Amino acid sequence: MSVSEKQRRSQEKYDKANMAILATKAKKEDIEICKEYAKQIGQTPSKFALLAMQYCIKNNIIFDNEDK
Repeated sequence: MSVSEKQRRSQEKYDKANMAILATKAKKEDIEICKEYAKQIGQTPSKFALLAMQYCIKNNIIFDNEDK
């Protein structure tokens, strides 16, 4: 079922007022691992990333700045 024009405009208005995009640059293989894992657990990559960030913040998980 398609979304009506009024619903689409309403969603765009809400998103503009309340949402933002957070992007990152990562190695292709890391992105693919993340996408596959998210798929395995029934999440979109975006939802998985958001939940992972929220979990780390809530649990004060701090990573070092060094790459592997």
